[in-house]
Amino acid sequence: MNVEGDPSSPQLEEDISLRIHKAVKQLEPFHVSLSADPPSRFSHSKRSKTVWLGPSTDRVQQLQAALQAEFAECNADQRPYTPHLSVGQADSDTGAQKLGDEIKDSIIDFNRDREESTPIALDWHIDKVYVIERKGFNDRFKVVGTIELGTR
Repeated sequence: MNVEGDPSSPQLEEDISLRIHKAVKQLEPFHVSLSADPPSRFSHSKRSKTVWLGPSTDRVQQLQAALQAEFAECNADQRPYTPHLSVGQADSDTGAQKLGDEIKDSIIDFNRDREESTPIALDWHIDKVYVIERKGFNDRFKVVGTIELGTR
């Protein structure tokens, strides 16, 4: 599968595509809210922080578990799985707090036309798995394939 029809784009290998399809064919699309009240943080080191939003449902964990079961050979990371959407990085706790506040304010502004009781969150519809790759640690990720959930 070429990305956007470009023959020079990275391509998802057929065997990997088939394995992902097998893993997700029983999983139906679902909705998730990513909470920003408040955004959470990972601390990688004293000067490296990631600000992130966490999901409201365990369906993300179910999706990850299905993929992990199919690709057990990719289980080098022994940390517990923490589903999240990274939204920014900072080089200090103060910077991460400021970034988290900005993200929360942006989401409040984005949701301004909704009901007053709307949680400070972003709503997402999950219906596909996007496969990404990068050539080196500092390279940008590129989408190399897409597999729809629940296609039996």
